[in-house]
Amino acid sequence: ENGYELGFRYRFHLSPSFSVSPGFHFVDYQNFDGVHPEVDIYSVEATTLRYTVEFMVKSAARPEGGLRPFLAAGVGLSRNRAQGYLRDFTERSDESANALAWTFRGGVQLGSFELGMVYIVNRFDSWHIHDSDVLEKYNWDTVSLRAGWILPLQ
Repeated sequence: ENGYELGFRYRFHLSPSFSVSPGFHFVDYQNFDGVHPEVDIYSVEATTLRYTVEFMVKSAARPEGGLRPFLAAGVGLSRNRAQGYLRDFTERSDESANALAWTFRGGVQLGSFELGMVYIVNRFDSWHIHDSDVLEKYNWDTVSLRAGWILPLQ
């Protein structure tokens, strides 16, 4: 489902065009509601807590403050969580699984604002997310439009 992502990062500039930044993001994929013949009506809430390190390369600074294209790649730990109830509210499901996730981002910076697209590779295997007697494969990859505001913390 469509959802939202909120996060922050602290960028360390190693040069005017290269930086490294640790970050934290909360992703809410919104509820997935459905009907299944065996369990009747169900609702599952899926969220991720993402702890990352991102490396960014930007074009050279422009004195007139014009657009600065950038490319970034990162890696981090994703804590993927699915929780919900069946219709009769007798069975509660709340399971989590950790995964190593990769991010790839490109966009432009204009002054203190950034706008870009990000692709997040978040795949994992788990016995826990849903009761199963087999190791299930999950693909929680996402594509997002990301807007950011750079705070002047100097």
